[in-house]
Amino acid sequence: MRAAVAATVSLVVVLAGVPAARAVAAEDDPAQRLFNQGVAAARENRWNEAREAFARAYGLSQRPVVLINLAAAEVRTGRLKEAASDYRRILQGDSTETAAFRKAAADMLPA
Repeated sequence: MRAAVAATVSLVVVLAGVPAARAVAAEDDPAQRLFNQGVAAARENRWNEAREAFARAYGLSQRPVVLINLAAAEVRTGRLKEAASDYRRILQGDSTETAAFRKAAADMLPA
């Protein structure tokens, strides 16, 4: 079970990181820089650092791609209540941007 959650979380981070250049705004945007730092940290399994970067990026830009990555990092750092709350926020979103992450959020909640 734990391995399946870890694999799914890693997959979400990698998939969400693919459009990193368009995740927040312009490359010189502070939120974008933080998001990119979070993706880099996650890819290197530095989950506390990733979580902090995603949290700061989300504070600046409430984009679904940032939130799904924040939730994944919260799972990896044992912050399961926060992760569940963030996954629920994604499920409640009604934008086309949120739609891309709803299945991943729905899959993660039961785990």
